[in-house]
Amino acid sequence: MAATPAQADPACQNYEFPGAELVIFQSDSWGVKIPTTGQRMTGRLYATDRGAESNNFAHYGSPSGGINGTIIDFTVAWDDGHRSHYFGSVMGDGHGAGERDDVRTVGAGPDNTTWHTEQPLKCIPAPAAAPAQPAPMPADPPPAAPQPAKATATVIEGTDVYDAPDGDGNEVGVFLATGRGLEIVDPGCRDDWCHLAVAEAPGGVGWVYQPHLQMAG
Repeated sequence: MAATPAQADPACQNYEFPGAELVIFQSDSWGVKIPTTGQRMTGRLYATDRGAESNNFAHYGSPSGGINGTIIDFTVAWDDGHRSHYFGSVMGDGHGAGERDDVRTVGAGPDNTTWHTEQPLKCIPAPAAAPAQPAPMPADPPPAAPQPAKATATVIEGTDVYDAPDGDGNEVGVFLATGRGLEIVDPGCRDDWCHLAVAEAPGGVGWVYQPHLQMAG
């Protein structure tokens, strides 16, 4: 069996027949005309001896098979009961070429016939790659929840700071001058005493007698 013909340009990996009819020439002087659609062989074919004085004598048959990628493989069931298996591939110039075997009752045997197509086959371009999609923009973070306004108090009469409310606490050694503004912190104000943020007091907080303060708002 002869070597398989060189494959077509590797830039093309998929071929189809060039039109409605494919013509192949055989090394035994016969020519075969085969109806084709896309990558398949269809309908009825006929073969004539190109070396004969008259081309009136012809063989008819039904093909099955076609092209798969760059491989050509089809079988012809001739009307006289004989069958032939054609196989080959697309060559570098785009033409198909290969060999033919007799198909017998048991197996197949080479008949030393080679063939090539009259027309170059048609490359089916690979589908274009889809353009890369841009990465989605990150979603804007949700707006921060508005913070409640901090309650404040202004000293309207100079006063000492204590470590506990209700007159039960001790002075912490900090005196607040009139006009100083301070933030009210938890637990807030109760029973005429307010818990304030006082940076210079121990722990940064202290209790102040509320009548010495004016509440904001």
